[in-house]
Amino acid sequence: MASNVWVLDFGICAFQESKPPGGMEIGTFVAAEIYLGIDPFFYFEYLHSMPGMPPLIYSWKINSISQQTAPLIQSSERTLIRDASKLGFKAIGKTDAWKDDDGNAEYVLNCTRLVIPAKKKITTTT
Repeated sequence: MASNVWVLDFGICAFQESKPPGGMEIGTFVAAEIYLGIDPFFYFEYLHSMPGMPPLIYSWKINSISQQTAPLIQSSERTLIRDASKLGFKAIGKTDAWKDDDGNAEYVLNCTRLVIPAKKKITTTT
């Protein structure tokens, strides 16, 4: 695997485009708390073709979508955070990451993974 990306298998596989943590090698077992985001482009544009990169595109049924409703507040000169006293979610029918919450939306997708093997390339979207 390349030195600038690594993959963690926790039942599904996910990648991080950075140097792996020290002491990591293929087959190492780890315990971790992770933040899982949805890849906007990196994997299907170029990472999928790297030697040794596993298929990481999974098929899902989206059961429901919720959007964080807490307003963003200034934490420091360059950092916005959610107002912890107003955290909450509202059900929505679809996402619009470019417009929702002025491009700062946070969503929770309640999904079921479909029994379809992972792929390296996107063939269809619905």
